[in-house]
Amino acid sequence: ENIFSPSWNVAMELLNSLHLTIESFLNHNEGFKIQCIGHSFGGSVAAVIAGVLEGTLADKDNCDICKKVKQFKNIVSCVTFGSPPCINSATKLPFVTSYIVGDDMVPRLSKDSFENLKSRIKQVLPKKSNLVSKSLFLGSSIVSDIGGLSAQGLKQRKLMKSKEKSSLSVPGRVIFLKPRRLHGGVTVALAGEGSVKEDLFWQLHDIVCTKSMIRHHKLSRYIQLIDHA
Repeated sequence: ENIFSPSWNVAMELLNSLHLTIESFLNHNEGFKIQCIGHSFGGSVAAVIAGVLEGTLADKDNCDICKKVKQFKNIVSCVTFGSPPCINSATKLPFVTSYIVGDDMVPRLSKDSFENLKSRIKQVLPKKSNLVSKSLFLGSSIVSDIGGLSAQGLKQRKLMKSKEKSSLSVPGRVIFLKPRRLHGGVTVALAGEGSVKEDLFWQLHDIVCTKSMIRHHKLSRYIQLIDHA
């Protein structure tokens, strides 16, 4: 899979409605540029729209809408906040910048990450217990225990170099924002394939079970941390 199909379908609907308006505006306003911005699923849609308008994702052989959309090289950019994985990791979109905050679970959602989470849950469940006791255990301590297993994940990941990664990834250049408790600060790091930071922020590929995994996905949290960066 090269593009997350729901993101592609919504992007095509929007482009089919708006491409003539965009083209007309740019023809009458020389020097203007296009910037696509979106949060969560909207971020994935924005990245696909930008990719088609820029030309990288414009598959004119298999897409009727792409044939109608005029391409605008060098004037298209995109910013996403908490986008889910939506573009094949082999497809480079240098004009897209994607932000991930802390433990936000949405950018980590993939088939592989769910399988890893299921494996970690099985490791911390009591071996011999009934359904009721397992449920109580899940409600009381599984978050902290899975968190402990996550902390061991870097060693496991280094030992599993041959493991195939998910075909889809967060689009473009990924910037990781790690909230700091001290003075409400934030650590900013560029997380790229093959970079030193890839090992330091290995958890970008795994769902991290913490109390912040949903709270960190809020757009207000992204705006707050970017403002402090």
